[in-house]
Amino acid sequence: MMTFQLHNKKSKDKILVEANLVGSSYMAKCPNHDDKTASLSIDKEKGVFYCHGCGFNGKVINDAGGGGDASSFRKGFVHSYPSSKHIENKRKKQKDAVRTPKNPTSYTSYSLTLEEYASAKGLSTDFLKSVGVRDCFLQGSPAIRIPYYDAEGIERSIQFRLSLNGDGRFKWRKGDKAIPYGLSRLKQAKDDGYCLIVEGASDSHTLWQHKIPAIGVPGAGNWRAEYDDSLNGIGKFYFVKEPDAGGKLLLDKLKGLQERLYIISSESYKDVSELYLSDRDNFVENLKTFIKKSICYSDINNRERDEAAKESYAAAESLLHDPDFFGKLRYHITASGYAGDTRPVELGYISLTSRLLNRPLNLAYIAASASGKNESVDKAVNFFPPTAYHLEKAGSALALIYNGEEFTNKIIIFAEADSIPDEGSAASAIRSIATDNVMTYDVVEKNAETGQFKTRRITKAGPTGLITTAIKSLRHQLGTRVIEVPISDTSDQTRKVMHSLADAVNRTENISTSYADFRAVQEWLEIKGNRKVAIPYANILADKIPSEAVRMRRDFKQLLTIIQTVSLIHQCQRNVDKHGRIIAEIEDYRIAREIILEVFDCVINDGITKSIRAVVDDVVNLKHDSYTAIANSLKLSRSTVQYRVKRAIQKGWILREEKTKKIIPGEPLPEPVDALPTAEGVKRAYECTKGVRKGFVQSSNDNNEEIQGVMEGCMNVRMKPEGESAPPPPPKIKIKGKVI
Repeated sequence: MMTFQLHNKKSKDKILVEANLVGSSYMAKCPNHDDKTASLSIDKEKGVFYCHGCGFNGKVINDAGGGGDASSFRKGFVHSYPSSKHIENKRKKQKDAVRTPKNPTSYTSYSLTLEEYASAKGLSTDFLKSVGVRDCFLQGSPAIRIPYYDAEGIERSIQFRLSLNGDGRFKWRKGDKAIPYGLSRLKQAKDDGYCLIVEGASDSHTLWQHKIPAIGVPGAGNWRAEYDDSLNGIGKFYFVKEPDAGGKLLLDKLKGLQERLYIISSESYKDVSELYLSDRDNFVENLKTFIKKSICYSDINNRERDEAAKESYAAAESLLHDPDFFGKLRYHITASGYAGDTRPVELGYISLTSRLLNRPLNLAYIAASASGKNESVDKAVNFFPPTAYHLEKAGSALALIYNGEEFTNKIIIFAEADSIPDEGSAASAIRSIATDNVMTYDVVEKNAETGQFKTRRITKAGPTGLITTAIKSLRHQLGTRVIEVPISDTSDQTRKVMHSLADAVNRTENISTSYADFRAVQEWLEIKGNRKVAIPYANILADKIPSEAVRMRRDFKQLLTIIQTVSLIHQCQRNVDKHGRIIAEIEDYRIAREIILEVFDCVINDGITKSIRAVVDDVVNLKHDSYTAIANSLKLSRSTVQYRVKRAIQKGWILREEKTKKIIPGEPLPEPVDALPTAEGVKRAYECTKGVRKGFVQSSNDNNEEIQGVMEGCMNVRMKPEGESAPPPPPKIKIKGKVI
């Protein structure tokens, strides 16, 4: 192998290449294009080189003897800028040639020069050159090279235009990413106070040539929410919406601009270039006419949302005004073939609805294999439109980060917790959903031109919630950020499941249509529903719920979210305060408590479920010391007992001797504690405090003991903890002129 220094007269580039001797010539990979094979031939005797793939040629200044310092010269992707005569000669050589691509579906025969492009678009070649557009060869054929610059004017990506028409007319340089076209020209837009947003580079060229500020989007799907920040400081945006699916998709991507975005739509012209070519002399005036007729995005969006809200409300009205909404929900869950306790599905329904709040509910369904974890989630999902969730059945957490989909007001469902990494930045991104209800991820990228590394933060705007399933509790960092939902594994539940399957075989009624009304409820809540909920008795709950478990600091927020969600669903039957917030009633807490009580009992009692307590009691009281004995005693399968014993061993409540393998008692079980007060108790306490506050007229320092007794009897809240000094005596209160 030898190293040669090459010189191209036209581009004035000096390049080092390494070549191998093949026959009488040296062969190397051509630095002028993405050369997969060695296409560049070097004649050492004559001192010339020529690429058989793209025609790149020049002189060999000298050979570096195999020891040349390649770092002192530019290496890699270099383009020659051929003359028109060179291009014409190249075309003559290729005229009768038949191209045989490796992948016929990926490549088609193409050819395009700068002059042809300028002529077809009615543009000046001098202007195109001023913005960096050049002739080049790509894989042996003429093409034009369009550089994409960032806001600082640094070249970040290269797009090749291969032909004027056809699906394959564009190609990105290998390794480059699509970015908005014209970021370096936004200063003019900020000075002028407006900017046109168009699809593609040709429309941008047309507008720039007429000194109209514009930014191009290279493909409708290539606009990301993070680009909105680059447009700060510009007063108005006029989006030229093309009459196709791409125009609709891009409009949806631009919705973050909201009040500043105006839509220019014309069925007569496909795009700006077509408008210009139809009447070049009056182009600017015609464009101004279209701008004057543009409509604000928010007006269009509000009109469309109002129409959609009317349709969904008409379908959902009876459910929205039904006091027994959750009774109807339970009926449909059971009718769909779900057997036994419906609370896991109801909790899933609440979690998916909570996507509309600032802090959605995070759930983890934890149970043995084949117990129905995913079945519970699937049944809940049936009641929702696809816009409510993102289902990740298999794949890495990084796929969520890079897939380009937005997760605002959505619940991400991981079919199995195994898809969630335990460590690393991807794991942190998932935890950020459970903690902050927004996904953030820092990625290090290398600049293709400078070679420097730069950190870029990818943010998926929330609020976003999380639902997953697993056979064991999640790792601590994530586990404390979700509520564990147990699934019954008793023989009675198994019997009910089998009967449900038997009934499904003989059922003639198709209940799939029954989901439509519930989906309409969610659509109306999403479009027009009030998302602000106040819980006036929240402090009563804070005083009455046991606080021994530190994780209750997080789980209490989840409880409040559940109550808010229940109230949100019943908002058509609830009052609204002066701040426009739905006022949650005690009934909303009663419904929430009925659904969540067993889960919170488990949290307060250090993870002890009824099923685990039964196994531990059997070992401690009946002295059963084997899986078989416990299974026979509790009338359970051996596998079910093994699962329960394993969880109890993890907590230390029972042990398994290493030698004999006998199951023996461990730490004594703590006494069961009621996690949530009754709805009646909360109601009484709240009514007492409400009556005192409403009747307050004046105060004195008399009869302190009497008022203390009244407050203790009604509320039993904020009493003096042991070891603390007594608080100042409460003032004497007069209600309606009477001292109490």
